[in-house]
Amino acid sequence: MDGDSVSEEPSKEELTLRAVFDRLCPYYMSIGMTYDEFWNGDTAAPIAYRKAEGYRKKRKNEELWMQGMYIYHALCDVSPVLHAFAKNAKPRPYPEEPFPLSREQDAEQKKTKESRSDDKAKAYMEMFAISFNKRFEKG
Repeated sequence: MDGDSVSEEPSKEELTLRAVFDRLCPYYMSIGMTYDEFWNGDTAAPIAYRKAEGYRKKRKNEELWMQGMYIYHALCDVSPVLHAFAKNAKPRPYPEEPFPLSREQDAEQKKTKESRSDDKAKAYMEMFAISFNKRFEKG
């Protein structure tokens, strides 16, 4: 007699837990977990899905921030042309390389830029030496 009434009527705690799981199921499904994984899978899976979602949000936020930075720099580069009374205004040139995303990329870009600058200086000095030597050959 008491056994029948207990099995038919769930306790308050069971209702609360069921309500919590029912409320969370759509969220986990929205971040890629299947219905079967949520209800029948490993209990550690929701933790991994939640962490993965956090990483996705962080990466997306950084991508959007970088996009905003590119737009901001593009507007700043073209802004001299937008001044109504500016004379001979020219936009700044578009960057030759993307913005570095890490210190290693930044160091590599600086090294490449220095190498190009050194190559230009070397070519200039060679041309200067050739023209200087030609003056003495003629005379």
